Amino acid sequence: MKASNRIAVLLGVGVLTVGIAVGVFLIVRQSTDEPVGVGVAPVLATTETEGLAKATSFTATVIVTVNGGCEGGAFSDVKTGGPVQIINEGDDVLSTGTLTRVAGDTCSFTASVRNIPTGEKSYGAKVGTATRPVTWKNPDEARQGWQLTLGR
Repeated sequence: MKASNRIAVLLGVGVLTVGIAVGVFLIVRQSTDEPVGVGVAPVLATTETEGLAKATSFTATVIVTVNGGCEGGAFSDVKTGGPVQIINEGDDVLSTGTLTRVAGDTCSFTASVRNIPTGEKSYGAKVGTATRPVTWKNPDEARQGWQLTLGR
């Protein structure tokens, strides 16, 4: 057998051996419920938090769009510098933010509300100083923030 043929056969056997070894490795890793991957950081696959620090607060973004005129009329309290409050079911203020006008043609404002404590059953967003309905969310939804529209 020529040397070039021997090298080709040895390379083929080597590649096959490595392929089998990787396949066996992955099968063994999957059967032990451990994360699978080479060079990939393991991902926590359980909900157990033993030994891990739990977050005590979170930040949420509140986006408000006012239809029918900006910074005037029935929504004159929804303006740059206007308040945003995150409350609990007992109407206790958990955290506050301040509205900032979003550039563009629409009358939109945004506020980043920080240090909202975890552990509440529901979170409500109040915008401005006028009395209007509160938009409620469960804890998972609240972490995603609020997108509110006022007016028609």
